[in-house]
Amino acid sequence: MILASGRGIVPMYNSGVKNVYAVSSFVLLAAAGSLFAQTVQKLDPAIDRLAPPKSVANRVATDFNKWNEGPVRARSNFLLFAEIPGNNIMIWRPGGIASVFLHPSGYKGSAPFGGPEPASNGMTLDARGRLTVVGHARRNVGRLAKLDPSATVTVLADTYEGKQLNSPNDLVHKSDGSLYFTDPPYGLPTQSDQDPAKQLKVNGVYRIVGAGDQKPGAPPDRAKLQASHSGSAETEWDCVFTRREIPLRRQLQAEKLWMRYSVQPDGCLANGKVLYDAPWKGRPGDRTA
Repeated sequence: MILASGRGIVPMYNSGVKNVYAVSSFVLLAAAGSLFAQTVQKLDPAIDRLAPPKSVANRVATDFNKWNEGPVRARSNFLLFAEIPGNNIMIWRPGGIASVFLHPSGYKGSAPFGGPEPASNGMTLDARGRLTVVGHARRNVGRLAKLDPSATVTVLADTYEGKQLNSPNDLVHKSDGSLYFTDPPYGLPTQSDQDPAKQLKVNGVYRIVGAGDQKPGAPPDRAKLQASHSGSAETEWDCVFTRREIPLRRQLQAEKLWMRYSVQPDGCLANGKVLYDAPWKGRPGDRTA
């Protein structure tokens, strides 16, 4: 599942996602086969500040290609999300139907991609309302100059220390203008660390210093890309800041854990602690992140 608000994204991934649901001012991508409306299970009463008591999830769109991810709500009140197998970014407006906003959103090669996830993935808006997208199968991070599929795309990151990124999966902006993103192998054809195209040994969390200042169309300033956490080959994919931007959370696929880190003055992550143990229940569509 993926919960998104106008302020950013709080990702919760479910591998069987085909429906799009809305909860008050949030958007929830829920598993295929779910009912038209569902109550919201709240594990902490503090969520009432975001989703009112007795909130329900109402389906607003359905019948997509297997699963969707990476939703973000624009300030002009429409929703964008990635239809992963279809290689699309979709758009939905209240009262309307979902349609293709951008195709292809990820892989652009002429030969068949050969893997299950050819599209882009996570999306968010920067402080100026510009759409920032992790390319996933395109193996970069880019930003649209405006919310228009024909807008200039500025590549913010594509390599680290001369090696191509794996397949950036999710991202979050910090108020200082920097951009954090995760880089697992799921946008590669085999989705594994042994994929022949994988150049980096680790699946890291990276930080682009001053990402918001890069001029439209300018090449990436690779000197500004920092490895905030890349000390192992653990698979990690989602990241989000708390409201006060003190800790950053990331997902470790290998252990099914949500980890909480302190963000150091230099932007690196330290003092990792388990925030939540998200068990794999062994049924299709039961992965959470």
